[in-house]
This record gives sequence, C-alpha cells and structure tokens, in this order.
Amino acid sequence: MATVARLRLSELTYHSWDVRSAADPTATLDAEAVRHMLDIATSNLGWITRPANLNGQEATLTVATTNPATQFALRLADPVSIDRTPAEQPDGSLTLPAEAWLRLVAGRLDADHTPDSADLTGPITWRTLRAAFPGY
Repeated sequence: MATVARLRLSELTYHSWDVRSAADPTATLDAEAVRHMLDIATSNLGWITRPANLNGQEATLTVATTNPATQFALRLADPVSIDRTPAEQPDGSLTLPAEAWLRLVAGRLDADHTPDSADLTGPITWRTLRAAFPGY
C-alpha cells in the first residue's frame, strides 16, 4: 500500500508541476512531496534511463542536492546507477535542489526550467545528462 501511495504522490506531483510550469518557468515540485519521492525516483533507473544516449561517454558525478540535503554518486555508464555514498574520485559534480534532481530523473529539467543554482562540472554536458534521462 505504501508503494502505491508513493507512486500516486509522484504522479500527482509531476503532473501538477507540468500544468503550473506552462505559465511559470520558475515553478517547482511541492517541497513536502519531494521528501517522500527521493528514494522511489531512483529505484527504477534501468527503466527510466537511456545509457545509449551517452554516446559512449562514461563518468561518475557526485550529486549534491539541497532541500533536503543529500549526496551520492551518479554513475553514467551502461547501466546508469547510483551509489548512496559519494565517489572518492569523481569525474565531476552536479549540485541542484532536490526537486530539480527529481525533475531531471523524470525528464522535466530542460534548459528553460533549470534553476540558476544548478551547477554541473566535469566531462558531461547538460545536453548529454538530459539525454540520459529523457523522461517517461
């Protein structure tokens, strides 16, 4: 029952953002929902990512989110995966609000809806990163 409730919360949160963001490019996901969605959003990376869109590039990024603060390693390879502990020697970093991370994972972080506070360093470009997470 808890899993079904989290999936419905996720669906409602994303679709609510879809509607609001059409009129407001600064719209964000509901902060309270984000706290409940963080774990479930990355549980299906094999289904939601497209490693072929990396065009052979591989990198490990340290991802740091705010509101809430989390830190983990994102391994961009085939398959794309997450390690709950940051990499000792990452190739780059991605820093952004947790709600923007969730929108990236769901294919909803295009250039027009990326917060100014989002920062990506290393060999992977925003275009390549977005292509690896095309949405579902």
